[in-house]
Amino acid sequence: MNTIFSCDYMLRTLDSTVAVIDPEMTEHAARWTGTYAGWRANVARLRSFIERRCQAMPAGLNSCYSLSGPYPLTLDAYPIGTGTVTINSLTVTEFPWTGNYYSGIDINLQANPDIFNDFSFDSWETTQGSTILPGLTSPIVQMNITGSDSVIAHFIQHTVSIPVLEQNNFTAQVYPTITNGITNIEFYLPQIEDIQIKINSISGRLIWSTTKHNLNPGQYSMQINLTEMNISPGIYMVTINSKNQSSTYKLIIQ
Repeated sequence: MNTIFSCDYMLRTLDSTVAVIDPEMTEHAARWTGTYAGWRANVARLRSFIERRCQAMPAGLNSCYSLSGPYPLTLDAYPIGTGTVTINSLTVTEFPWTGNYYSGIDINLQANPDIFNDFSFDSWETTQGSTILPGLTSPIVQMNITGSDSVIAHFIQHTVSIPVLEQNNFTAQVYPTITNGITNIEFYLPQIEDIQIKINSISGRLIWSTTKHNLNPGQYSMQINLTEMNISPGIYMVTINSKNQSSTYKLIIQ
C-alpha cells in the first residue's frame, strides 16, 4: 500500500505508459482495428478502476481481515545522517517519511546504523506509545499501531580512546562530529611544520580553510564556531593536512 500498490504509484505508472503508447495509437487503430477515441475511453476506464479500487481497498481489507485503519506512521532517524530504517521490505533513507499502515498486522522495523562512521543503534522512541517488541533497545522489532504514530530510531557514535605512551607521528581528531554549531579540532605535531584545515561540502566544494605556518612540535587544540561562519546545516568533510599526512572526518551540522 506504500510502494507499488499505492494509488500514486499505480496512477504514475499508467500515465507514463500511456505517454509512451499514445503517439502510436492512431496509426495502430488505422492498421488493425478500433479507434483512437476507443483506446482513450479504455484508458479512462482503467484510471477510474484504479481510483475506485483505492477508495474501496481500506474498507475491504478491514472487513476481510478484521483490521482497522489505515493510519499514518512517520519514521525518523536521529541524529540525521547516522542511519536508515527498514520498514517491512522498504528501506527509508530520507527523513521524516510517512506511510499508511493498518492496525492488526505486525509492522517489521529494522534500524541500520552507519557502521562505517562508528555509529550504532541505541533505541526506538514512539510519540504515541505503540508497543514495540521485543523491546526499545532491540534493532529488529515488530510493532502494531492502533492509531497514527511516529517512530524515531536513535543512533550513537562510539569513540575509542587509545593511550599513547610516546607520540612520534602526526595525529588529529574532530569532536563532536554531530553539532549544532561548535566543534573542536585537535592535532599533534612531532616536528615543526605547517598545518592546513579545510571544510568541504559533501560534493567537494570548499566552504572554509585556514593554514597555520611553522608550528612548533606539540599538542594543539582549536574551537570552531560554525554558526558564526554562516555554514548551513548539512553534511561536511573536515580535512587536516600536515606536510606528509592527512586526516578527514565527516561532520554533521544540525
